[in-house]
Parts: sequence; C-alpha cells; structure tokens
Amino acid sequence: MPDKVGDETAREAPFDEDVAPLDLALEPAFHLGALWIEPGATMVVDAAGARRKLEPKVMLVLVSDRLTTAQHDKSHRLESDAV
Repeated sequence: MPDKVGDETAREAPFDEDVAPLDLALEPAFHLGALWIEPGATMVVDAAGARRKLEPKVMLVLVSDRLTTAQHDKSHRLESDAV
C-alpha cells in the first residue's frame, strides 16, 4: 500500500459513471453553521465577514457533503411520509 498521496501506484477511488462530476461554478452558495460557503469562488465567509480562499478539493468535499446530506434528508422524509 502506498504511503504518500503523490505515489503513482496509489489506488484511486472507484468511479461511478452514473454520477456527474461537480462543477463548483454551478453550485449555489449555502450556509454551513455560521459560515457562508461560496463554491464558485471557493470562498468561505465567517460571521465577522472575513473571507478565506479554499483549495478547490476542499470546497468539493464541503459541497459533496452538503449534497449527500440533502439527499439523505430527502429520502428520510419520503420514508417518514410512507408510514
């Protein structure tokens, strides 16, 4: 097993052909607790108004988590409505 990220022999995560890659420029801004997340600008704004630039991969994690949580909440509501 490779011990560093840049190792060319590192295994890549499985690719799901049914899932389109995220385009940060198309993702809407959203709140995450007290933070305002702007995916297209890869910026986070805190409650005091301080802006911080994030690496695109970090922003992808935040957006992916938001989308996964939203999908989970939606399916949970559907299950609750069916009962």
